[in-house]
Amino acid sequence: MKYNPFRKRRKIFITDDVQRRINVKLGIGVIGTLIILLVLPRGKLVALGLLYVLLNIDYVIDFTEGLQARHLSSFKDLVIRIVVRHQLYRVLIRSIVRQARYYQLLGNIDVIRVPFINCYVSNGNGQFTGQIEVEQLPELENVFNEPDMIATLNSAFRNMTKNLRITDAQMSRSGNSVVLTLENVNIDSQLKVINGNDIPIYDKYHVELDKGHYFDWNKQYHCLVSGKTGSGKTTLMKYLISIASGTGEWHITVIDPKKSELSRIEEKLGVAVAYEQDEMIELLRKVVSDLSSMESYHREHPTEALVPHLIVVDELAAWKEMVPKTESAEIDGCLKQIALLGRELNFHLLVGIQQANARNISTEIREQFSERILLGNSELRDRKFLFPDITDSDLKLDPTKFEGLAGKDDGTPERIIAPFVRMDLIKYINR
Repeated sequence: MKYNPFRKRRKIFITDDVQRRINVKLGIGVIGTLIILLVLPRGKLVALGLLYVLLNIDYVIDFTEGLQARHLSSFKDLVIRIVVRHQLYRVLIRSIVRQARYYQLLGNIDVIRVPFINCYVSNGNGQFTGQIEVEQLPELENVFNEPDMIATLNSAFRNMTKNLRITDAQMSRSGNSVVLTLENVNIDSQLKVINGNDIPIYDKYHVELDKGHYFDWNKQYHCLVSGKTGSGKTTLMKYLISIASGTGEWHITVIDPKKSELSRIEEKLGVAVAYEQDEMIELLRKVVSDLSSMESYHREHPTEALVPHLIVVDELAAWKEMVPKTESAEIDGCLKQIALLGRELNFHLLVGIQQANARNISTEIREQFSERILLGNSELRDRKFLFPDITDSDLKLDPTKFEGLAGKDDGTPERIIAPFVRMDLIKYINR
C-alpha cells in the first residue's frame, strides 16, 4: 500500500480530558465560522474557503485517494464509495476503541491511530463489486479473522445495498494491508459456516449446498466440482468432506497432487491421504483393490450394510499432466472402475478440476457423475461439457465468485450460492 507523503494519518482520542479539549476547540471553530459568514462579503468567503482547503490539503488528499477519485466512472460510484468507506471506518473505530479501553487498564493511552482506507467499489450491470484496502496496524491485528467483525460489516453494507457483502479477506502481497473483496451475493439463500455447529449434518448421505439446493450421495453417487482459481472450488470440496467427516461413518481417501489445502488433512483411522507422486497412484490402486474385495464380500453377504467410502481427487488434470501417458491412462481406468462399481458398493467419487473438458476428464467418466457443480466465471465450452442440454437462456446466468451452476444428470442445472465459510475446515476434519 503506497501513501502520498501529504496524506495525513487520522487519530482518535479516547480519554475524557483530551476529548473535552477537542470539543472546546471544535465549538470555537464553529462560532468563528458563523461570525465570518455574517461579516465577510461573498467574494471573500470564496477566498476563505480556498484558504481553508489549502490549509487542510492533507485531508483533501486523503479523501480523494481513499475514494480513488481518479478511477470513478459515475456519480453513483462516488456515493457508494463514500458510504462504504464511512461504514468501514465506523465499525473499525468502534473495534479499535474497545481494544484501547481494555489496554488502558495496563497503561495510559490517550491517542490511537486510524488506518488508511482505499475504496475501489464500483457499479456494473446494476451490481456493486470491488475491493477495499485497509492499512494493517497493530491495533487491527487479526481483527478481520474474527467472524463477528465480518458479520458486522456485512450487516452494515446490507443496509445500503441488498446483497453487497465481504466474501474474502486476505493480506496483500506486501503484507502492509488487508484486502477485502466485496461481491453481490444472495445472502438469504447462502449457508454461513462460522463454526462446526453450522455444518449441516442431517444424515450421512444428505448434502446441503444452499438453502434451496441439495443432493444425496445415495441418489447422485458421484460429484464433479469445476472452477477456476479463486472460484471457491477447494472450499466447497473441503465443505463436502467436512460433512462426511462430521458423521463419523465414512471412510475418506484424499489425493491432492498440488499439495494444497487438502494435503493438510491428517491420516488416521478411516482417513488416508496422499500427495507425493508415487504414493498417489498406489493409494488409488488400493482403493480399486478394496472395491474388488468389497464386491466379493458383498456377493456372499448381500444383506449386510456397506460402509460409505468417499474418494476425493483434487486437481485431476494437474495430476494427469505430471505423469507419463501410461500412468495417466491407468488413472482414468481406475476412476472409471470406481465410478461404475461404486454405485452398488457405496464408493463415491468427489473430483475437482479447473477446466471441464474432454482432455481433462473423458466423456465416458463424466457421464457417471450424477451431480455436477460449476463455480465462478466459466467458458461456454466448460458449461456445455458439464451440462450438454443447457439452453441459451441458462447460459446468460454468468455466475460470479461463490455463485455457480449445479445440475443432476436428469435435469436442467440451477444457479446456486456456495457456502460462506469463515472457519478452518481442515482443523474440523482433523479434530
